[in-house]
Amino acid sequence: MSAQQDEDKQSRKAPNKNAGSPLTTHVLETSAGIPARQLPIKVFYEVVQNGASTWKLLASKELSALKYSEELQENSTPNFIDVNRVSLVQDKYPAHLIREWMKWDKNNQSENDKPDQFFLVFEFANGGQDLEHFEFISCSEAISVLQQITLSLAVAESSLEFEHRDLHWGNVLIIRNDAQEVNYCLNGQAIKINSYGVHVSIIDFTLSRLRKDDVTVFCNLSEDESLFTGKGDYQFEIYRQMREINEDDWEKFTPVTNVQWLHYLTDKIRNKKYPSDRKMKVWLRSFFNQVKDCQSAQEVVYSDFFEEM
Repeated sequence: MSAQQDEDKQSRKAPNKNAGSPLTTHVLETSAGIPARQLPIKVFYEVVQNGASTWKLLASKELSALKYSEELQENSTPNFIDVNRVSLVQDKYPAHLIREWMKWDKNNQSENDKPDQFFLVFEFANGGQDLEHFEFISCSEAISVLQQITLSLAVAESSLEFEHRDLHWGNVLIIRNDAQEVNYCLNGQAIKINSYGVHVSIIDFTLSRLRKDDVTVFCNLSEDESLFTGKGDYQFEIYRQMREINEDDWEKFTPVTNVQWLHYLTDKIRNKKYPSDRKMKVWLRSFFNQVKDCQSAQEVVYSDFFEEM
């Protein structure tokens, strides 16, 4: 099992509630031997032992910072999960978890070191319920979710040369709220859509790729062959399609991978059960058939069939 798989199998799912709901947290192990105290951000990054922790930290902070505001005139979106806090913590790993780790290591030979005493704790906002288990009450809600995802990927492509690379329906959270609109800015153009009372949060950037201040942060998926051998769901085919398109070069920017995940998500959304609306169903089928011809999420947003939504 790879480091990424060991540390970040799935995000914890928060219940679909509003005010007063619990936060979502991730705990990732870091290197030992460094005092756990407040550190300058540059040193804080250097503390992280495993690459997965580093790019998860950087990606989460940068994407969260794209939230719509008056200051972000060029590119902004509210649909990447808010990062409330990231902490470096020093403490002992619980004894019963150490025993479970040793048992697993004996049978599977973990690629990670034995859990030590330094951890990164990610504290995220409550994003709601994942797409797989969320129940739509109208086709309009489903289409708004798809719009929100598409626009957010387009904004992140433009601002950060971003590819998610693992956008299965467990990594799309949805929560109901009272807002009726969602605001975006893409390449300086203000865009407003109807939310129909649902808000999307995109999560889990362990496999993602982005570029910030001339530095490219990415996960080299070629080091984990097991990722490309899965069967039984369209999700596993997407991993293989990504590798074919980028020729196993995970550092370069290949935004068509975002389109591949949009195609996958459209397939999942159009096959979920909710009150039928013939016009909306026809649009979903049309979107499914046409989106795969685009080369980026930005191209999807600027397409005629997206504008017809």
